[in-house]
Amino acid sequence: MAPLKNLVRGDVGLARAIFGDASKRKLIPRLQQEGWPIWILANKRCAYPAELKAYARRLQQCKRHLRADVSQVATHRSRTQNIQGRRADDDFHCRGAEVGGGTRARS
Repeated sequence: MAPLKNLVRGDVGLARAIFGDASKRKLIPRLQQEGWPIWILANKRCAYPAELKAYARRLQQCKRHLRADVSQVATHRSRTQNIQGRRADDDFHCRGAEVGGGTRARS
């Protein structure tokens, strides 16, 4: 276990460590609910800076992979639409819902 002297305590300190801006302290409870490595110690939210940075890095990597998947879907849709002359969502709607987060009604 890491020593407690490296610990960031309180919403203001966590906001400063995560966002670099103490005024965003009201976002900290939501981050804790979303699974960030933040816990409560002596009635204050706490975290280790190294764990916060590692978690943020993992999220950025996931977003990069997601963006790459979305761009591949968009490329495939435009090619499919050009070749077949119809909406690409007809064949590719399931993949778009997985990656893009939204669903479209088929026509």
